[in-house]
Amino acid sequence: MKQIEFYERVQALLEGLGRKELQAVVSQLATLVAEDQREAFLKLLQTPPGRGEAERLSDLTAKIKSDLEQRVEKHIREFEPINRGKRVLDSRIYWKPDKELGSIKTYVVYDKRHILKGFNAAVFLLHECLRTGLYDLGYRLAMEILDIRVQVTGPYLEHDTRPLTIYQLDRQSLLSRDYGDVLSESFFFTYMVTESPERPARIYEMIESNGYWPSLERILRLGGGTLPGFAEFLQLWLSYLASRDEKRVNSLLKEALKYENDLHFLLTLTHDYDSKYPWLYEDLLSRLKRVGKWKEILLLGQIAIERLPEEYVIRSEIAMSAAAAAWKLGQVDPAEECCLVAFESHCHAVHYLRLRFSCRDWTGYADRVRAAYENAWRTGQEPKQSPSVSGRGDSLRRNELDPKAYLALLLFDERFREALDFARENNPAKSGYHVAKEDLVSLALPLLCQASEPGQGMLLVLVRAVVAARFGAASYNEAAAVPLQGTDGEALWSLIQKWKAEARITEAEREKYLTELETFVFLLVDEILGNQDRENYEWAAAWLVALGEVWESCGHEGRKAELVSRFLRKYPRLSSFKKELGRYGEL
Repeated sequence: MKQIEFYERVQALLEGLGRKELQAVVSQLATLVAEDQREAFLKLLQTPPGRGEAERLSDLTAKIKSDLEQRVEKHIREFEPINRGKRVLDSRIYWKPDKELGSIKTYVVYDKRHILKGFNAAVFLLHECLRTGLYDLGYRLAMEILDIRVQVTGPYLEHDTRPLTIYQLDRQSLLSRDYGDVLSESFFFTYMVTESPERPARIYEMIESNGYWPSLERILRLGGGTLPGFAEFLQLWLSYLASRDEKRVNSLLKEALKYENDLHFLLTLTHDYDSKYPWLYEDLLSRLKRVGKWKEILLLGQIAIERLPEEYVIRSEIAMSAAAAAWKLGQVDPAEECCLVAFESHCHAVHYLRLRFSCRDWTGYADRVRAAYENAWRTGQEPKQSPSVSGRGDSLRRNELDPKAYLALLLFDERFREALDFARENNPAKSGYHVAKEDLVSLALPLLCQASEPGQGMLLVLVRAVVAARFGAASYNEAAAVPLQGTDGEALWSLIQKWKAEARITEAEREKYLTELETFVFLLVDEILGNQDRENYEWAAAWLVALGEVWESCGHEGRKAELVSRFLRKYPRLSSFKKELGRYGEL
């Protein structure tokens, strides 16, 4: 509670107390007096009666106000010659040492004439206005302080002829108080003296003009943890922010939402502004998840799916939340449809695998799935538009595929012929983008392997397969009918076993693909060993051994030893490579 507010409340209470009541209060106060203050307390009680305590408090309050007003007025008058350029700062050149350039020319501004002495004293008076609760006076002083413009003479004019603002004074170490504290108190005063309907616009205007926002938490702390009319302001503030398009709005909205708990209001806000801020759905869904409102989550997710454009990636994330709710409710049809939407709006391998192995009849979705990722691939090749000036780029990110993602989907979708041709044709020299050979090899080898358990080489290759597919078991489980167990590599291998059980690839096709894949493995291993790239000997050995394991799983016994011998003969001096092969017992 501020000082003057405390005095005024004490005065009001004293006027309503009788003699006996006042005696009871004094007796109670006596129990609270510290030992070193007891003599002073007794002397206070022994003071001869004069005018009433209420009158004394009233006089004290008036004196505090009067003194502070006079000091504020005095300092404000001192600002005038500064703002008019009659009192200026000096500057000089300083050569700052630099490791690369030797030295850098910088400009130092200093207050040789002490023109800022009064200004800095006024800056401290802001806190006095806050402490005493004189908000109107504090607001007037704050506006004068924020509007200060100080001209500089000397070499600094080579750099900038414009006068310094309070922010620049702080950067030049000429401000006596923390800049954030000064702005926080200024925003607090603005809140306190502005009528409720005008508060959002006025505060936002201050943010724009000063390029700074201290945070709602900081403003609330200045008010002792609360502000008058804060609940009403918060909803007005959220609506005002959502109506704007500036870059800073996104973070301001997210901050304000932490303090708002009215779900009905939030639903209305989301409905009104979802085209600009679709992530508002995610905020609502996360609130509903915390209290287990699965029916509401499914319903809200379905509404969002209908309202948001299909190409928004955030629509996929919302669909996953709705799918998870549908599985919990035992509603299979909506769950499968939401899993399909999750893929259509974000053609990711994880969404593909979840859809394929969670739904009852994958073939019913196959055509829509293929059309979706082919369209996303074409979109990814189109010229990129400039980033949105609104700063809402993440929530408005569009579904498009890069070569890595497209390659993974071709392989999982049993399009090995296209995947091999794609990897062969798409390199920087031919197409301007690159498909890494290691991605193709690391994903294709596990898919072509006929063993039910991974060999030693395959275990390491699975680590790279997880990276190539951008696979994560936790992400898969967010909306899966049956969660996966184990590490990412173990989870991916379990899905690959399901994939092999239903993949329509003949034995002859498998061997043909494997023969072509072998050329990619040879290229990789030759590239690593030929360049003596010791850091990747581990992977060269793993790919070579895994290739042999796949051939042997397809009935070609002894093939692994043949492959190892081939490269040992070709690179007989590479002892470090031999050591890596020794890990697999291949020496």
